[in-house]
Amino acid sequence: MSTKSYTWDNRILKNKLPGPGTYRFGFYSDRNTSGGNWTLAEKLAGKQTAPHPYSGTKSFLFAGTMTWWQRDFGVTTLYEDASPTIGASNSRTWDSNDEIALLAKLADKYRVSNWNAGIFVGELGKTVDSIASRAKQLAKAAVAVKKLQVSKALSILKAKPSNDLLKFRTSTKLGKDTISATELWLELRYAWRPLVKDIFDLSDAIVKKDVPRMKTIHVDRKIPKNVFTSSPTVFSCKGSGCYLKSIVAIVEEKPFSYPQYLGLTNPESVVWELVPFSFVADWFIPIGTYLEARNVISSITKGTYVRTTFDWYKGTVTGTILPLSYIYGSGAHTYGYSSVGNSFNSYISINRTVVTSLTVPLPSFKNPIGNNPATRALDAITLFTQVIRSMK
Repeated sequence: MSTKSYTWDNRILKNKLPGPGTYRFGFYSDRNTSGGNWTLAEKLAGKQTAPHPYSGTKSFLFAGTMTWWQRDFGVTTLYEDASPTIGASNSRTWDSNDEIALLAKLADKYRVSNWNAGIFVGELGKTVDSIASRAKQLAKAAVAVKKLQVSKALSILKAKPSNDLLKFRTSTKLGKDTISATELWLELRYAWRPLVKDIFDLSDAIVKKDVPRMKTIHVDRKIPKNVFTSSPTVFSCKGSGCYLKSIVAIVEEKPFSYPQYLGLTNPESVVWELVPFSFVADWFIPIGTYLEARNVISSITKGTYVRTTFDWYKGTVTGTILPLSYIYGSGAHTYGYSSVGNSFNSYISINRTVVTSLTVPLPSFKNPIGNNPATRALDAITLFTQVIRSMK
């Protein structure tokens, strides 16, 4: 754990014109961080340490100058002062529905990861093909034995008849030295046992490979920021920013049960869909997404989750909306801005935590029909009518 804190202030004091007073002009930067972090060299070398908490803020700005003129009844006065500053705000508030959407993205990536049975079998390639080939060979041999087709069985098993087998005839008629299917199968054991041993060995290889695997999943969700100047009705600017939350999940797969192999869906989701009037609740809350995220997140048996919140913006003053002119008092009064000294500002805040579990919050309730009593009544009547008709 380390703490870094510094302030670099290269601004100077300049006199306002025509005065009185002063303003700051120049570059400024500060940083306040706590917690270790990986260097670029460590990242490139793959020598990152285990996930760890980290938090801090950093800013960098240039405080410029603006000049403007003001004319009163033909007399022009020049002014000089600090350029407007840049600020930002989220376009909307991060709420529980955003949190659910973020966790749902994680659940989706976990769900489609290459841990399912079908893809796992596909990854084993020739191992699984070999098992299938040997099993098919045994099945064909068994059919031939059942029909007492000794030559065909030997051909399938790629074996030569043993001395004991040569003594027998393969007639189904009763008589001396005839052989039954069971006896024939036993006599052929020297040929089919190697196949069974191969299948066992190949299966054992699959079992040893089928161990819980680790996977790193990254998801994020962001809300854009609105960037503005300290006097938005006068000064224009350009910039961008966002409020972003991310999760880096280092998870260990949960061994799949046979119902999952068969592709059975989550019973909880099925039950919900069968509940009468469930669509009414869906009208108010994103319950489907909530159930899906909850189901998958809860199925992860072991994991480390690096949760990070980024809050950043940058912007530059680009000019003015003025000049404006208007009537002031008994004579003409005009003013306009001749220059704005390229002021800019950038800011970032980071907060990273490491947790071992995730919780899916309840969705935020939203009323989709507003506060109009008449609208609520009409919609309620319509809804009730539709439900009654569907029950007929």
